[in-house]
Amino acid sequence: MRHIQQSAPCKRLQRRRHNPPETDIAAKKAWRRFNKKDLRKVCYKQQFGLCAYTELSLDDEDMGTHLEHIAPRSRYPSRTFEPSNIVLCAMDDVFAGTLPDAERFGGHYKLNQYNEEAFISPLQADCERYFYYCDQSGQVLPSVELTEQEQEKAAHTIALLNLNCAFLVERRQSCLFNLKQQLADWRSLNNSAPTEAEAEAEAEAEAEAEAEAESIHHSAADTERCITDILAIKNGRLPEFYSAIKQCLQRI
Repeated sequence: MRHIQQSAPCKRLQRRRHNPPETDIAAKKAWRRFNKKDLRKVCYKQQFGLCAYTELSLDDEDMGTHLEHIAPRSRYPSRTFEPSNIVLCAMDDVFAGTLPDAERFGGHYKLNQYNEEAFISPLQADCERYFYYCDQSGQVLPSVELTEQEQEKAAHTIALLNLNCAFLVERRQSCLFNLKQQLADWRSLNNSAPTEAEAEAEAEAEAEAEAEAESIHHSAADTERCITDILAIKNGRLPEFYSAIKQCLQRI
């Protein structure tokens, strides 16, 4: 889960929040009538094209997207138009309807279940530190560096959003496998045979030591540039499963 900084609120949403609905029915009607086009654009931009809960790409037209109320609208109608309660998530109602309940995730699995004290929100500044992404299994787990209480919150959030459903685990695992393969290919390409000049330099111990030191320096710098490129924002988007990729790169 990646921290989302809400820096550019939707003007239409800001105007609408001054007269919040007070009941579930009123909230449902008001939300249905609300023009959500600009809000979707704002959320997409702030989230760099990633689902707030799963970090799936929001560009999958088959899966679609939906605007998610972190505190469910049915239980917290007065927060229906609060910018701090709305994020953009993967999967629309149509796509969700094609899946068995156990394979739904995010807001379509959470539904109206919510406990603010136990839930870790992507709008929480330190949300990233709660989760550990296993590159072997593709699962997301509570970080071992957390306190017992914090681990319980992380486990609760993972379960509530079904972040370890088969679809997400397989897709996350595939993403991290491809990442490692990309790095292996890149290293193979950059560790080519030495030039003739370099081979001659190895004849002398001092020159060899200097060449090795320089090689290590350039290799580290090149690796850093490679990692920076992988994690870079491109065309307003971050790579799918950004947090998992970032952790994986930090462990290599």
